[in-house]
Amino acid sequence: GMLLLFVSLGVEWMAGRALRQSAGSGTAMPWTTIARRALRLQSVAALLIVISGGAMAMRFGVSDFAWVRGSLLAVVLIAALAGLMRQRLGRSTGEELARFWTASVLVRATVALGAVYLMTAKSELLESVVILVVAGTAGAAAGIRASANTGGLSVNTE
Repeated sequence: GMLLLFVSLGVEWMAGRALRQSAGSGTAMPWTTIARRALRLQSVAALLIVISGGAMAMRFGVSDFAWVRGSLLAVVLIAALAGLMRQRLGRSTGEELARFWTASVLVRATVALGAVYLMTAKSELLESVVILVVAGTAGAAAGIRASANTGGLSVNTE
């Protein structure tokens, strides 16, 4: 599940870069399709992670631990953000999409890394919350900075 999540984030990032380079040309549509499929895979990955992770947590009696709940919540958040991005990809074009895309990918990637850290470190509630907030904030800040430095993704999905 986590491997599929990270691979789909990487594919989406590469599709976004290709869209930026193909802005204004007729080659944007295949990359838009690839990005949509990567976003769909993120939702599938999140479902696999929640089902298998929840089952394992219940089997081993750790479902009440903060790191388990925090990790599963982070994965649900990633799936929700991927769904929002998929909707925007279908309805938005140009600058509106460009401003949101870079930050969205980076927030999802850093929150996923935060979830992996929680699963590894097995932290308590306060530490788990701080890790996920810092991860999301770092991703958003990096996304905003990247958008400002490069003008975001100048995307033409027509």
